[in-house]
Amino acid sequence: MQRLAWEISGIRQVFRVKKAYIRKLLHMDVAWLESRHSGQVASMLHDHADSIYQGIADHVPMIIFICAYLLVTSSVCFYIQWDVTLVMFAALPLLIGTRLIFSKWFCKTRDEEQKLLAKMTNLVQETFSCIRTVIAFAAQKQTIN
Repeated sequence: MQRLAWEISGIRQVFRVKKAYIRKLLHMDVAWLESRHSGQVASMLHDHADSIYQGIADHVPMIIFICAYLLVTSSVCFYIQWDVTLVMFAALPLLIGTRLIFSKWFCKTRDEEQKLLAKMTNLVQETFSCIRTVIAFAAQKQTIN
């Protein structure tokens, strides 16, 4: 039941964000819109909305669960054997630091991937546009003859 509630919350937030994004997009300057390809704008919207959905539906409940689990297990460990618990807490900054370094690397890689995906999307759209143009000219020659 909790999972369903988080999923619904994520879907609603993504809908609100998409609606606000499209509103802002319609009010943007024409020069800004012309500087970007339509595939790039659509790809950005989809990627950002997907990130928001994953954050709300998956990551927030997981963070709440992990924090509660850490608090309960730390309390039990501290009650049973406090000196071992202190050693465990001494290693915790090392684990957190490693995780932060990995997260920064992952975000950088994801941003590079999104830029590459936007370029590939534009290339594919231009290719299909050229194919349509060639087909249209071929059809025009056939109708003239």
